[in-house]
Amino acid sequence: MYSRRFKDKVVLNFVKNFKSSEDVGNQIQRSLFDCCKNQNSVLRLSRYHFPNGFDNVLDHFNEIIEAKLIKVSKSKKILIKMRLHEKIIFFILERFKILTPFKNSISELFVYMIKDARFLLANRLLFKISDQIWHLSGDKSLDFNFYTKRIILIKVYILSLSFWLRNEDSTNLVKTKIFTEKLIKKVLSFGKIKSFLSSNLRKFGVN
Repeated sequence: MYSRRFKDKVVLNFVKNFKSSEDVGNQIQRSLFDCCKNQNSVLRLSRYHFPNGFDNVLDHFNEIIEAKLIKVSKSKKILIKMRLHEKIIFFILERFKILTPFKNSISELFVYMIKDARFLLANRLLFKISDQIWHLSGDKSLDFNFYTKRIILIKVYILSLSFWLRNEDSTNLVKTKIFTEKLIKKVLSFGKIKSFLSSNLRKFGVN
């Protein structure tokens, strides 16, 4: 069956040309045909590579972006000198830079996932994104705060992503960086996660 490189090409083609108003199955098959030019093989390839359709495509797209972000992390010696919150901001912005060729499509994907109520898929992908950013930033702890930190970062990521999609016009992501830095300062309280948790739990009467 076709190689991993072929699957990458199909997925990137699908995402780049995605339209929320069109049938997803047809778009997957069109992307397969664009990459293999063999109509007789399209249905077989679709069943082999994407048995769960849209979910498989989005999972694989996220894997492609994750691999590129890992590559970036290995090439940036400046990360050694960064503090934890600076690394978090760095990886959020780097992820947006990688996603830049797909910026218009990301908006279309958002519309489709909301319209089609793909909330479980969205939550699963967002958790994976958050977990990777924490991991690449050097946080490998498995303590009580593991899930809380990731949930908080999901909120920051969604807000930053929305801002980037609507307001950013610079290739250096100047506006998005300022916005994300403000979010980090207000929401994450890096280095003080336990006190953040305690203060919020007290609001709900939990000691």
